[in-house]
Amino acid sequence: MTADAGLTRFNELNKPALLRILMDVCQSPKWRNDITDHRPYADLGALLASSDYFLKDVSEIELDESVINHPRIGAKNAGPRSAREQSRFADTIDDSTFAEFAELNQQYEDQFGYLFLVAAEGRSAAELLDVLKGRLTHTPEAERAIMVDELAKINRLRLTRLVDEEILTLSKAPASV
Repeated sequence: MTADAGLTRFNELNKPALLRILMDVCQSPKWRNDITDHRPYADLGALLASSDYFLKDVSEIELDESVINHPRIGAKNAGPRSAREQSRFADTIDDSTFAEFAELNQQYEDQFGYLFLVAAEGRSAAELLDVLKGRLTHTPEAERAIMVDELAKINRLRLTRLVDEEILTLSKAPASV
């Protein structure tokens, strides 16, 4: 499938179907509604720019709820979507590395009040451990801004994949009429 065909389908899906599909991208109801209500998108770049823009308008509570449903980086059995996003390292790390991720993830959650979020696709376990350790040194304000930036990156990756690869097979829902 081409990105053009995927974007056409994205633009044509009825609102309830697209809202359900977008749950796999971001949990924020406001973000999903904004993305859905501002169709059609001329191209993937316009969709991704809109995603970034709409994420900036999401409440702190919705941001927290969006992060809750992300699996922990380095966790075993993270689920199929996250396994794909973390595939560079998920199948190759040993038990001691899983334990280190678990310990550092817990330290991060205790310190900041939400789970460590990072765009992991294409990154190694060592790189992600270094990122996690580095982010533990941030102030809560600085870390919150980084978390939002990482959520935006994840949303962009997932939207791109959705339009490029998945949208036509994810829903047999009729297009808008």
